[in-house]
Amino acid sequence: MRRMALFLSPVAAAAGLALGGGTALAAGTTYYVSTTGSDSNPCSQAAPCATIQYAVGVAAPGDTVKVEAGTYNQTVNVTKPLRLVGAGPTKTTIDGHGIDTSALGYYGVVSVQNNPGAGGKIFIGGMTIEHAFVTTAEYDEDIVPSDVSVYDDSNSGDTIQVNNA
Repeated sequence: MRRMALFLSPVAAAAGLALGGGTALAAGTTYYVSTTGSDSNPCSQAAPCATIQYAVGVAAPGDTVKVEAGTYNQTVNVTKPLRLVGAGPTKTTIDGHGIDTSALGYYGVVSVQNNPGAGGKIFIGGMTIEHAFVTTAEYDEDIVPSDVSVYDDSNSGDTIQVNNA
């Protein structure tokens, strides 16, 4: 079962969320992530990173993080304008099964939160995102887990686009 749920805080409306319709961003540096990579690598195509969060951390605003085909049992918190692009929704999966991100200060398998720098476009696409973790307390309160979460991104210069086409 493929699903991509989206949770938006009231502040997310100020961040300008757009769903669907692909528009290109200006090209910056591209960083690569692969299931066979290592976070001691430079995140290049020849020597990719292993974790999406590491690649997002080294990327600068306007850069692209290319997540190669495969299934990644990881989560990621995007805190700057960039492109997070998979090899296609049937080829790249970010699966948060069993990962409790609440101690990390963000929620969801892919979270957009707390951009402290200049605003800009955040694009997430070309992948399946699934299996957000929900705690027992949240389950008891009928809180639905969110695969993609936009929360506390009060940077009015951000526009966020999620496109799985």
